[in-house]
Amino acid sequence: MVLLERGWNVLAIDAQPAAIKRLMEKVQAESHGRLQTQLAKFADVVLPSVDLIHASLSIPFCHPEYFPALWDKIVTAIKPGGRFAGQLFGVRDSWAVNSDMTFQTEDQVRALFESFVIEAFHEMDEDVEAASGSKHRHMFTVIARKM
Repeated sequence: MVLLERGWNVLAIDAQPAAIKRLMEKVQAESHGRLQTQLAKFADVVLPSVDLIHASLSIPFCHPEYFPALWDKIVTAIKPGGRFAGQLFGVRDSWAVNSDMTFQTEDQVRALFESFVIEAFHEMDEDVEAASGSKHRHMFTVIARKM
């Protein structure tokens, strides 16, 4: 929403039609022309060439089988000088028992950004209250500029 309010063109991607519908209901009419949506699973997503990919609490939900291809699409889509901003889940997260999700060590996360300059890197490793109740959150928040 903030990107649209600031004049950016935005492509919002989700596999759930209800999520796209909720988004469209929240977006002000004058921003609709700058918003495109794509209904796709991670394995099928098509990414255009972009200046920014904002993947907030999303790509860890990609099945590990499809994560390398998704990450390749992300790296390819970001233009030189463009940025990635988002979160990846760490191996100590209490959800790490879920084999349908992707979890990484700090070294694995840093290796994903070999063609980037990391501008901000924050690791969270603590107990939190989530929508689903108490959990241990292990997460890396990264902002990086593609070289």
